[in-house]
Amino acid sequence: MDEKKINAAIKKRALGFKVKETVEEFAFNKSGNKELKKRKVTTKHYPPDLPAVKILMAGVRQLEDYTEEELESERLRLMAEIGGRG
Repeated sequence: MDEKKINAAIKKRALGFKVKETVEEFAFNKSGNKELKKRKVTTKHYPPDLPAVKILMAGVRQLEDYTEEELESERLRLMAEIGGRG
């Protein structure tokens, strides 16, 4: 598993997420064919997970740890990402 997938999974757990679950019930009709009788779709909410938040926060640098150049570079990157101007 690569680092990006791991970080994405930790972030997902740290922030909480929702999952749609589908439960289907089948029965056989008179001719012996299987047919769908019921389908229930629910949304399950998983709340933020504190251990995942701790892991995520452990990897976050404090603002004081950044140099002026790093801060400016990050500002420009974020502005480009949201379509703003530097």
